[in-house]
Amino acid sequence: MRKMNRVFKLLTIIILNVLFTFNVYGIEKQPYVAEFTAPASAKQNSEFTVSFTAKSIEAGFDGYQFVASFDDTKLTLVYDEENDTYGEVNLLNKWDLFLTPNSSSVFSVMGSDLKAPAFEKTSDTKCMTMKFKVLPNASGSTTITFSEIKGSRGNGNPLIAEGSSVTINITDGSTVNPTKSSDATLKSLGVSSGSLSPAFSPSVDTYKVSVGNDVTKLDVSAITNDPKAKVAISGNTNLSVGKNNVIVQVTAEDGTKKNYVIEVTRASGSGSTTYKPTSKSNNADLKNITGIPGLNFDPDKTNYDVVVPFDVTNINVGATPSSSKAKIVISPTKLSDLKVGETQTVTISVKAEDGTLKVYTVNVKRSQYKSETDLEKLKVDDTELNPNSDGEYKITIPSNKTSVSVSAIPKSQGSTVKIIGNNNLKTGNNKVIVQVTDKNGFTKSYIVNVERQKELSFFNFVDKFWYLFLLLPFLIMLVLLYYYDKNKKYLAVLDEKEDEVREKLVENYSPTNIDNKVYISYNSNNSIGYVDNDETDSLEANVDRLLNDSSIPEVERTVNYVKKGVDDIEREYEIKEKLRKK
Repeated sequence: MRKMNRVFKLLTIIILNVLFTFNVYGIEKQPYVAEFTAPASAKQNSEFTVSFTAKSIEAGFDGYQFVASFDDTKLTLVYDEENDTYGEVNLLNKWDLFLTPNSSSVFSVMGSDLKAPAFEKTSDTKCMTMKFKVLPNASGSTTITFSEIKGSRGNGNPLIAEGSSVTINITDGSTVNPTKSSDATLKSLGVSSGSLSPAFSPSVDTYKVSVGNDVTKLDVSAITNDPKAKVAISGNTNLSVGKNNVIVQVTAEDGTKKNYVIEVTRASGSGSTTYKPTSKSNNADLKNITGIPGLNFDPDKTNYDVVVPFDVTNINVGATPSSSKAKIVISPTKLSDLKVGETQTVTISVKAEDGTLKVYTVNVKRSQYKSETDLEKLKVDDTELNPNSDGEYKITIPSNKTSVSVSAIPKSQGSTVKIIGNNNLKTGNNKVIVQVTDKNGFTKSYIVNVERQKELSFFNFVDKFWYLFLLLPFLIMLVLLYYYDKNKKYLAVLDEKEDEVREKLVENYSPTNIDNKVYISYNSNNSIGYVDNDETDSLEANVDRLLNDSSIPEVERTVNYVKKGVDDIEREYEIKEKLRKK
């Protein structure tokens, strides 16, 4: 009978595997969360249970499977010989569950709802448990790893999940270590001189106290809320005149840290609580903390608890002080191999120029849930941006635009998008933030630098280059003077040539030539007057008189001395007349 049972199970598993394979690889996969839980510790030679829970699944979930592997020198799978099972318990009504060892350290698990209708619960479904036993001589810790996690839905859509693991600390069998406390708060805080301002509260981490000049050491009493937490006090000795920072650092049982800062002001003279201010900067603020996803930084807040997505396993931490004269120390600068549920602490100490100290503490915990903050599509106005690229984006818009239209579609239907800063854009650079928040509260920001161009107008040009308008009149005057001087010199040359022509005319005049007359005409054939040589006026005076005769149209006035040896007078006078008209 037991043999028939095993044959039936084997055939069922083969059929389900075929269905899973076809389902998972046949069409597009959809993610879900496979959660495995186990006790933090277990005694030698004792049994413990590991639970499997399916999360983030839409209606119609009807199957799951995974492979588990473990260290068989420390653990063994519990076998129930009477029922021929390996300690597995099916928690879903009407479902079939199969657990099959592949070897002494690897086994396969498969659960399926073979009866209609398909299972309808949407999420947080505790599906099954399996039982392990710690071997008598085991010690240290051991890890059970779960891989090849798949699932299926009644609508034909396959499901996949990230691999996971659980770690169990093995005790000597006498006691089991409880879960370690993360409480790093104080129950009370007091000082030996002066009084704290404000009054102590566990949630307030910054205080001030004034002491006299004779106080060089401040005794601090600090009692933790959790007796297993530890306290370290620094900076309370060798107090200098002016400001001093006393740091009370509380370390919880699980390593979580919290700092309480007491700003102590030592007076400059006996009995006085005033002090002479220093010229050095006391700015010990941070400008930012980088590298830690989901950290909403505030310079006045010194303690943070941040949960990062499952897909974040390593973090490089950076920070920038507000003052360039301040110095910072980051410890550690890198968080490596973050485990699910584990908290690692980063401490950033900022020392101002005058010695003022401020400590920022960030407790980072890795979640079991993946971030679903990626974008499927990102578009600003008509510009398509690549949502998968790292860093920031940059686009340019004309000066007449004061807003941009942003279209952002998340990959996950459960994620929401918020657009910040896309309206009332100023001239120059504007940061438009596309903020994506998934159903687990994880947030990712995409930054688009929108450069709005400056307006080009006459008034802007005048405002920027006003000095050119002061120089412009002088430039115009210089140009006019240049051409005036050039024209004046040319006229002087022509006047000089005219005088030479007149001299030639007189010298070459012959009474026997052409009736002893000088003709003034439009051309050589159209006389308009003449001058006898025996007239009372000189030859030059008569020529000038006829040239200035108003009865002759100015545009046609041409001087032509029909005279022996003078054949270029007409051309010279034409040139001069045209130039004078200009």
